Amino acid sequence: MRNNKIEKIYEVIKANGRALNLHEIKSMTGVGNGYAAQNTIKSSDINNTCITNSYNHKSKKINELLNTAGMKLNLHQIKAMTGAGNGYIQ
Repeated sequence: MRNNKIEKIYEVIKANGRALNLHEIKSMTGVGNGYAAQNTIKSSDINNTCITNSYNHKSKKINELLNTAGMKLNLHQIKAMTGAGNGYIQ
């Protein structure tokens, strides 16, 4: 079974051709609606060294993570690895 929420995230990123912030991704895909997805990957299983502190905007961190992770990530993994959605403005 494929995880449709993860597929939607990647379709939106590819279709827009620009870095999107977490709120834009959520509004365009419907992810983060509180329903559990099946067949997800634990955040602890992913090598997080590809994200550096050189990015000062969260949407750029999200874009870099999605381009370099080597696997498809769900919304919770994206939030955990980038700090997006924590309520703090950078």
